[in-house]
Amino acid sequence: MLLVSYLSDRMQMVVQGNDISDVGCIQVGVPQGSVLGPLLFIISINDFAFNVPCSSIIYADDTTLYNSNKDYHELLRVEKQALDAALNWFKSNFLTVNEQKTEQIIFFRTLFLQGI
Repeated sequence: MLLVSYLSDRMQMVVQGNDISDVGCIQVGVPQGSVLGPLLFIISINDFAFNVPCSSIIYADDTTLYNSNKDYHELLRVEKQALDAALNWFKSNFLTVNEQKTEQIIFFRTLFLQGI
C-alpha cells in the first residue's frame, strides 16, 4: 500500500524564472530525485534484456546494444532486428529514444571490406 500511494496521484509543474506551467497529473514514470527513484527505475527496466535478441548494457539512461557476426550483411540484419525490438520495448514502457543522440557504430577486428 505504501508503494502504491508513493506512485499514484502525483502532480508536477515546471518553474523557469518567473514562468510557471500549469499543474499536470503524472500517470507513468518514476519520481526523480527521490530515495526510491533509482531502485524503482532499475525495477522498471529489469525485463529489457529479456526482450531484445542481443546483449545489452544499461547505465542510468543510456542503453547500448551489442551484436556480432562474421557476415556484414547478416550483422546489419540482426542489428536492425535488435533495434526494432528495443524501440518496441521503450514505446511499450512509455520511454522515448532521443534519435539525435543515437549512434550506430560498427567495429571490425580485421580488414575485410571486400564484397561489402
